Amino acid sequence: MREAPMVDLKDIIEENIIELFCTFKATIIKVINKEQPWYENCKTCNERVYSRTEYDTTLCEKCENKKASFIRKLILKLVVSDGIDEAHVTLFDASDYLIGCTLSEYAEDMKKCETKEKCKYYKNLVTCQGKEYIFLVKTDKKTEPNRARKYIIAHEIKKYELLEVSNVQNEDDGPNDKKKLKIKKNEEEVKRLLGGKIKKKMEIAPCICNNGLILRHRVKERHSSYEVFFSRREVDKK
Repeated sequence: MREAPMVDLKDIIEENIIELFCTFKATIIKVINKEQPWYENCKTCNERVYSRTEYDTTLCEKCENKKASFIRKLILKLVVSDGIDEAHVTLFDASDYLIGCTLSEYAEDMKKCETKEKCKYYKNLVTCQGKEYIFLVKTDKKTEPNRARKYIIAHEIKKYELLEVSNVQNEDDGPNDKKKLKIKKNEEEVKRLLGGKIKKKMEIAPCICNNGLILRHRVKERHSSYEVFFSRREVDKK
């Protein structure tokens, strides 16, 4: 995923951002179009076409053609929430990350299965609901009106994972002093809170308290340890 600062969903909606790209963390509440995760594009102008089976037409309004030739492309429409705010997120090329395949592979899998519930790629769209992901969005002037209406296009997506790191042994420690202390952290959030800088021999153990309003990070360096306290509001002001 492209390197970009992490912000709150509220900042993206309310346009409180100066960066061109940023990321936010949210839980997928619902995949709206998991029954049909694709759309149809005109081969001539690359604009969306609208199929009307009752009239046997595929209308491209730009070309003014009722029999437009088209290709199908992946699209996912999601409802996401960060626990405070909620928004609609649309994925285009990044859709294959959640589905786990290309559109042709998805269609082939659906043909083989007796029911869609037995298709592994359809299951991916069901099981991603309720899980946390990191979304990369473009926050330029062109997207402001839709973002204000809580409609966001995400260019990249990846699962929110807590990474495990091991304790670092000091040079003056004896062989028996080495301990395996697994500490969970999320690198994007830590970079955000610590100004984008993480030293090589640094361990960060996050802890959420006070109903999530305060984020505490215990930072251990080679010869010292200290705690840094951040409130979400203070971080947003930086």
